[in-house]
Amino acid sequence: MSNYICFARSLIFTIISFGILMHEFVEGNTTSNTATSIIKTIKGDNGEIIDCYDIYNQPAFNNPLLRNHKIQMEPSSYPKGVQPKDQGIFKLTQSWHKYGLCPEGTVPVRRSRKNYNPRASISSSRQPFPSLMDATTTVEYAIITPDGDTFQGAQASINIWKPLIEQPEEYSTSQIWISTGHMQEVIITGWEVNKKLYDDNEPRFTLHWTADKFNTTGCYNIYCPGFVQTTSKISLGSNFDHISLINGTQYSSTFVMFQEKSTGNWWLQLEGIVVGYWPHLLFKQLSVKATRTDFGGFVLNTKPNGRHTSTQMGSGHFPSEGAFGISSFFDRVKVVDGNYESKIPKYVTKSITNPNCYDLILDKDDSSGIKFNYGGPGFSSTCQ
Repeated sequence: MSNYICFARSLIFTIISFGILMHEFVEGNTTSNTATSIIKTIKGDNGEIIDCYDIYNQPAFNNPLLRNHKIQMEPSSYPKGVQPKDQGIFKLTQSWHKYGLCPEGTVPVRRSRKNYNPRASISSSRQPFPSLMDATTTVEYAIITPDGDTFQGAQASINIWKPLIEQPEEYSTSQIWISTGHMQEVIITGWEVNKKLYDDNEPRFTLHWTADKFNTTGCYNIYCPGFVQTTSKISLGSNFDHISLINGTQYSSTFVMFQEKSTGNWWLQLEGIVVGYWPHLLFKQLSVKATRTDFGGFVLNTKPNGRHTSTQMGSGHFPSEGAFGISSFFDRVKVVDGNYESKIPKYVTKSITNPNCYDLILDKDDSSGIKFNYGGPGFSSTCQ
């Protein structure tokens, strides 16, 4: 029990650290890429701009660790059960696809600011984050954690919603975490609604990472160099075009992260599309294996007016109100074990910070993996 409490505290520490630091990391990106690296520019909805960068001149290579890195275009091997053909055909689209696509040999990079200048470098200075004892901010979560101490990947199909956010500083996200050493090194993917980061309340394809608990390394997407993108089809930080409706059509997408045997690189797939990878050079422990993986929903609660936030998790409905079409779900949850095979976890631990605000109910397992429903409305007569 003491080990579990220690892990829970590490999880909260890491989430809060990242939530507080994220804005400094966004502004902390430095790039030597010039406009000559941009082959094509696509203007999307609501002022979104996608720059198609030459794949060999993408921002990742501004990381000193990757200066001599030779880009790997695709994995040399896949764990059993996570080949792209196993994930089906990419069905969900991002809104910018309506206005064009990036050509082969380029990667789509979403401009992070309205007054973006590809020639300008951005200060890398960061302010120290406030004390984690600050009672005005906390992170709520409803997650499952498979038992085990060796993981080489994780995957799940995640239901996509547009939860309501009460305060601009808050976020609601549904994610898969892969980590080591009390969250010392972490890679994360899923979708997130985060107005302060993205300037709107749309659910967006998101990844983030750190090599030292977000102390000096890591950020969202590619706001700092590290993640190497290989696809021209998917833009990190761009919104999904289709969102699930209560008692209506449901949309989900399959997210996969796995470690390549020969290189130690961590690859990311979305619906069978190989998006790119985190080079093993970014990490120490993760370059060998992960020791923990988590699946579920998170909400940053700033406790507006001294009460719990009304920011929703998932669909904003409790799993007790109904499953498919009512509450959010994770489906086909599997992990990649030390034998490099995708398997259904035998045992999982359920962790919920406050079931009166957000809850999680495990469904029956089947041959496709674990399924659970989760979420909730936040502030209510029972959630104070």
